[in-house]
Amino acid sequence: MKFREEEVDNFLNAFKSVEHHIRNFNGCKGLQLLQQTDDPLPFSLIACGIQKKAYITTVFSELFKNTWAKTRILFADKPEAWSLSEVIQQL
Repeated sequence: MKFREEEVDNFLNAFKSVEHHIRNFNGCKGLQLLQQTDDPLPFSLIACGIQKKAYITTVFSELFKNTWAKTRILFADKPEAWSLSEVIQQL
């Protein structure tokens, strides 16, 4: 997700207000918000362990709908989302 410079603080405040709810979604085994080191505007949100069925339930939840409505207006560019599978487990 890439935000307009003047909206980064708004995004971070919005994220902080819902972070604990996201962590408690069914199947969520971990949550990280990462910021690019050489450009402060792009962020990546990684939610680990959420299976497809739980993800679909999450996307249709009121929390997600409300958070997305507040967040999408802050973007500087179209966001991207991926579902990923772990190839090599951590040692």
